[in-house]
Amino acid sequence: MTTLGFDIGGTFVKVGRLSGDGMIEEESKFETSRSGPDALVDEIEKAASRFGSDLAIGVACAGIIRDGVVVTSPNLPGWTHVDLGQKLRAAVGRPVAVLNDANAFTVAEVQCGAAQGVDHVVGLAIGTGVGGGIVLGGKIWTGRHGYAGELGHVILDLGGPKCSCGNRGCLEALIGTSGILRRYCEERESRGMEPDEDVRPVDVYERAEQGDAAAVATWEHIGEWLGLGLASFTHILDPDLFLVGGGISAAGERLLAPARRALHGNTLLPESEVPEVRPAALGNSAGWIGAAVAARGAG
Repeated sequence: MTTLGFDIGGTFVKVGRLSGDGMIEEESKFETSRSGPDALVDEIEKAASRFGSDLAIGVACAGIIRDGVVVTSPNLPGWTHVDLGQKLRAAVGRPVAVLNDANAFTVAEVQCGAAQGVDHVVGLAIGTGVGGGIVLGGKIWTGRHGYAGELGHVILDLGGPKCSCGNRGCLEALIGTSGILRRYCEERESRGMEPDEDVRPVDVYERAEQGDAAAVATWEHIGEWLGLGLASFTHILDPDLFLVGGGISAAGERLLAPARRALHGNTLLPESEVPEVRPAALGNSAGWIGAAVAARGAG
């Protein structure tokens, strides 16, 4: 069953057509409308017509999504309890599924990417924020009210930095973009160096590769926090696999090696039963691919 997927980002909406056997047939992007829900629905309808006028549609969006309703989204300021699913179904006259973008990322990797054939998977998408998706028994798990999977807002350090959600010491505040840059400045200052306020995570990675001691120590610290988060999730969910994606995952083993060490050192499980930690495979296409997969079950 060929379907369409849309991934609504803060700047662009990614769109693609996915074949029934999981092959990408076509993909592109267009700017995210800032003129409100109806304008964005109109843009999605136009793109859907170009990609295939009779195909079911899946839409991925950051934020709290419940039964097709965007309760709130950081990428869509002013959207509160917007029934995106209903609006799209009325506009396009075909089945529509709406889901959280981190759930879509995890579904995509389970169906078409690095977690194929694995029944119990926890996905983390690490970038500016930290999104999470939970697949149990091969099915996405969203909890009683649709809020499950907000793994970035698990509190690990009560005295830690303030998070975008308003709490302190959330995983997101510790290992997202702001956490990486803050830690790098702290590592430089501890070595008598200037903080370097204009640095980006990619710069911290490249400097680590060149032997910058502050950068190397930063990734060790960030990876350790990630691993402690994974240990906590292990004790709650006991998954087969942790899948790490998002822009920050481009740091590869700089991030994942210390995360694995912290995970193995802080779980109650026998060594042979500690979940694997694996990098995601689908890159920036994962969101719309997961949405397209979800569209297969849309009514």
